[in-house]
Amino acid sequence: MSNIIDFIKIQGGKTMDELPFTPVDAAVLCQLSYLKFEFTPEARTLVETMTAPGRNRLFEDDRFGHAQRDVYFEAVFSRRYQNMAIENVQSVLSEEKEISYCALTFRPEGGVPAVVFRGTDEHIVGWKEDFKLAVEMPIPSHTLAVEYIKDMAEPFYVCGHSKGGNLAVYSAVFCPDEVRKNIKMVYNLDGPGFMEDITERPQFKELNLTKLVPERSFVGMLLKDSTTRIIVDSRGPGILQHMLFNWDVDEFGDFKLKGENPSTVLGIRFTERAAALSEAQLAAFVDGLFGIMEKAKVDDLVEFKNNWLKDSRRILEALTELAPDTRKLLADTVAELLI
Repeated sequence: MSNIIDFIKIQGGKTMDELPFTPVDAAVLCQLSYLKFEFTPEARTLVETMTAPGRNRLFEDDRFGHAQRDVYFEAVFSRRYQNMAIENVQSVLSEEKEISYCALTFRPEGGVPAVVFRGTDEHIVGWKEDFKLAVEMPIPSHTLAVEYIKDMAEPFYVCGHSKGGNLAVYSAVFCPDEVRKNIKMVYNLDGPGFMEDITERPQFKELNLTKLVPERSFVGMLLKDSTTRIIVDSRGPGILQHMLFNWDVDEFGDFKLKGENPSTVLGIRFTERAAALSEAQLAAFVDGLFGIMEKAKVDDLVEFKNNWLKDSRRILEALTELAPDTRKLLADTVAELLI
């Protein structure tokens, strides 16, 4: 089985003229967006980040381990990506305002620029944003995303993975009409859907939109939308299918597909359970989930992963403080994410 790293190894010698932009390219750029380019502002291209003063901070989000370094170095030494320009990096992190947001524009040599919205990163506040999508919309990151693309005056792609996929679609729906006409394709890679008041808008229905999700999608099936979901073959159990490194690529440089619109997926079951709760109960679920993180006194998932056993007593105390229906939804959700 091959993945996005193998795609770069096999197809990385081809320019965008020789092999036009593909959904796998969108996934590569989405994965690269998790690198902390906000700390390498001096670098104009991908290869220049190798010698930028802030290069040691590129891998601060270490959830992806060696795979993130592999995709970076394969891309840096590939003809396809190494001279790709990195433009207009915007990053906002605020626990007080509950924002974890980053957008940037990749301009491949000889290709069309791609605006990429970073997905959920290692910061707890970013994961809280994911779940708040089921409670309120727009969130602050939506407003920033629309603002980011409103001045694009040339053909471009809009891409995002996880929360970034949701931001990509939202920005395309709510940007000015003259900007929307320049969007060649929106790639939503396992990002949450939207409430009906957005999916019924003519601006949503007229989008060139590709939504890819793994078979056991959770994040990408949150909320309902009218988008046809293309199912990619993904390795790994449960939530690990969400990781782009686990999506299988075929010998032609495209994703291996398994069909469309699965009837049984984690996100659908969560959405159905959440729909049975009142707005107050759903808000209590979100607050309860991240109250557990606060009890553990951590600010990011890397720290939480490394210290959860030490903090297990405080986590259990936080669970017992929740209302029974909220506690059950939380327990069921966590259990499904792990299987």
